[in-house]
Amino acid sequence: MNKGIVVLLSIALVLAGCSDNRSPEDLYNEAITAKADYSKAIVLLKNAITLEPENAKYRMALAEAYKGMGNALSAEKEFNRSMELGFIGDDYLTLQSEILLQLGSYDELLVAISDYQERSSEELINKQNLYKLLSYLYVGEASKAKQLLKGFDVNEQYAEHISTAMSLAFNNEIEKANNILLELPTNAYPPEFSLFWGKYLATNEKHGEAIPYFEYYNSSHIQNGEIKLALARSYVATDQVDAAINVLTPFLKSYPNNSMATTLFAVGHFKKGDFDTASEYAEKSLSLGNSDVRNRVVLGLINFKEVRYEQAYTHLKIAINNLPSGHAAHQILWATQIELGEQSGSFDDEETLANINNIDLPVLANWARVSLTEGDYSKANRILNSINSIKIGSEYEQAKVGELNLLMGKAEGLEQLYNLYSNSPILRKSVFLIKQLIGANDFERAQQQIDRLKEIHAGEGVLHFLQGIVSSKQGDNSRADDEFKTLLGLEPENIFGNMYFANSALKKQEFEQAISLSDKVLSSQKAYLPALLIKNKGLVGLGKEDEALEHVLTALAVPELNLVAKLQLIRILHQFKKYDEARAYLAPLVENKNLPKLYWQLAANDALQTNDPDKALDIYEQWYLQNGEPEAIFRKVHLLEQKKAYSEAMADIDRLLALDADNAHMNTLKAHYLVLSGEALQALELLDKVTVNEAIKANVSGIRGKALNRIQRYEEALPLLSAEYKRRPTRANMFELYRLFKSTKQTSASLNLLEQYISNSPTDLTAYLLLAEQYEQNTRNKDAVSVYKKVLELDSENMVALNNIANSYLRQSQAALAAPYAEKASGLYSGSAEVLNTQGNVLLALNKTDQAINWFDKALSIAPSNQAIILDAALAHAMKGNTEKSQQLLSQVTESKKNKQKVDEIKALNGSI
Repeated sequence: MNKGIVVLLSIALVLAGCSDNRSPEDLYNEAITAKADYSKAIVLLKNAITLEPENAKYRMALAEAYKGMGNALSAEKEFNRSMELGFIGDDYLTLQSEILLQLGSYDELLVAISDYQERSSEELINKQNLYKLLSYLYVGEASKAKQLLKGFDVNEQYAEHISTAMSLAFNNEIEKANNILLELPTNAYPPEFSLFWGKYLATNEKHGEAIPYFEYYNSSHIQNGEIKLALARSYVATDQVDAAINVLTPFLKSYPNNSMATTLFAVGHFKKGDFDTASEYAEKSLSLGNSDVRNRVVLGLINFKEVRYEQAYTHLKIAINNLPSGHAAHQILWATQIELGEQSGSFDDEETLANINNIDLPVLANWARVSLTEGDYSKANRILNSINSIKIGSEYEQAKVGELNLLMGKAEGLEQLYNLYSNSPILRKSVFLIKQLIGANDFERAQQQIDRLKEIHAGEGVLHFLQGIVSSKQGDNSRADDEFKTLLGLEPENIFGNMYFANSALKKQEFEQAISLSDKVLSSQKAYLPALLIKNKGLVGLGKEDEALEHVLTALAVPELNLVAKLQLIRILHQFKKYDEARAYLAPLVENKNLPKLYWQLAANDALQTNDPDKALDIYEQWYLQNGEPEAIFRKVHLLEQKKAYSEAMADIDRLLALDADNAHMNTLKAHYLVLSGEALQALELLDKVTVNEAIKANVSGIRGKALNRIQRYEEALPLLSAEYKRRPTRANMFELYRLFKSTKQTSASLNLLEQYISNSPTDLTAYLLLAEQYEQNTRNKDAVSVYKKVLELDSENMVALNNIANSYLRQSQAALAAPYAEKASGLYSGSAEVLNTQGNVLLALNKTDQAINWFDKALSIAPSNQAIILDAALAHAMKGNTEKSQQLLSQVTESKKNKQKVDEIKALNGSI
């Protein structure tokens, strides 16, 4: 149905009303009998009011109809006008309460109830108390909510459970509160309370949890239209569209023009894929005067699917003003604008930022958040700076901008929230502010806020909780203890109070007390992660690791345990090295959407633990593709570096540089891999383009030094590498500096470097072997042997050490000392020609010529062209008197300055024979 038809219908309805000759009272009575047909009732009542504009009763009925339709603003306007005209009756407060609840005006609701409750009937008082209870929870008056709860017809056996649930709800732990209530039988509280809690859950977008309460209330109030709409709304929100349609179909037969029901019917059919029915009912709901944003979203998305971009744009542009920034309608609107040529297709350009006032704040906020999740902090920061330049109107928008600034780590975010909430009498808002101040270590202003609130909300447990936190952070443990004791005096089962003392006992190594207190919390909150972790630490502290492991496995079997808690416990299994058990719990979690960072870390660690780096690389890749998390790429790059896959590492870095080409850290890392892959000149060119700040200045200097070292610009490299090693005396930096000293023949410096490094890293075998080699090259054979023996203390079968000790003793003419080392080496490494040759030389020095010849033959069978082994074998045959064989071997030798002396000796020996 197009806009013109809607206008014509509206005109027709008005004209029909104007030609009605019935009396105002007749029109009123027909409107009342229309019941849930709110659109019809509104037309009738407007006509009645046209005839009698000062009639308070008609206006109150009109307010009721507007409320039923979900138009709270119009309902409030008519209600206030009715009261001004002197409406008489004691049932108006129910209507006023429901209007104020729809508007979210909880403070006004509490005032209204307090002013008029004394005049109400007992039945109305009970209903108003439900509204009052809901309002207390929303404004943070936990103690008053709990006190009010005592007035309900609640089974005494379950009163404490319900009270605890209310406390959890106040602390925004709605899921835990609901877990308590779900364990209670239906007779634990009256049906009215079930309706109340269902509404509270639904208001907090916990529709799945709300459904059982609505269904329970509906079973005893089957004629109640309000509960059917609430139930249908929650069914739709949880994608139980068939259940929603089953509820709405008979309802719409009785009340075909109920605009809320038509909206829900449209959304249900849209989710089911029945776009024709969805369009029909969304159009109908709009024609009935229902401005519910869901009608616009349904029509916008359907028109977009049908390539009707102008119609899609019309509906979505209206819709997004009332939608959260993450809603899909924003993205579809962007797409329609692109199709219509009204956008460049991206918010990345400067023109968009220059015209920031023309873009809705929710869209901008979502854009910034998406940029953050993609790791594009530069873009997010540019957007946020643009947002901060806009004049924000409502408190809601100011709060959202403040929270976004906080998310970005900007100090002004806290100041924006402080300016909004620092004088607020509403406990909920002030508590949120105090928590942010504590998080920013602004204890002075946090204390001021606590002191202010104590004057307004004396006796509130949450204020003692916050005071305890502030005192603890400031090191005043005595006062912190007193505050948490007071909190437990007011609320003996308070989780936070018990957890404070459990954690305190853990720090004092009073493990039994820590376990006892955590068990107290776990008796009602089986899946409460902090208590689970403290109990684990307590058991480990007592040396009961088997029991601790069993505790973790038991906790993982608790059905209520959420994803984050499961991952934390699986991490403990990794710490216990119980990888098989951890894998069994980790594997099914892959089915979850939006897996958090800890899942990917654990999955990758598990792959690495099973020596499957390729699988770990795949996990990092999936992590990045699903979450856009830059850390996934950094971890992947680090693993590729270990595999010396530098080209692949650079390709991954380029993926991040595509999002932020000027990122200095990533460009520096790329330069590092260019050096390692032999592209030192290219690395230097890249470093010249990097904008160096203090955070990466030292890194850039170190990488530049390595690049200069690789292209033999040693004088330039030396000060940079020396500074880098002094800053970070790592193994890699030591070897880089050693490479320079060795290339420039700085023997003394290289020896000093190795000796100093070994003093701090006494288990590095490579460093020992290099040091021994340096000693040998400087004819310090005894020192070399000493170092090689140190190597054998660390690795008793080290081939290089065994072989080189034997050779060193041979050079000192101590063949007897060389023999055991040569024998052990040849027994362990029979495939090494060098080792076999050493054994032959030792035996030759011991005058065991025949045995020596056998070892030389074995060595030559492995390395037949090795000149040194051929010479040693030729010498052995000469000593044996095998002149012909010796001469034959010598004919295979290419004479050089290095071997001339030995060749001459062998020839002389053969000649003498």
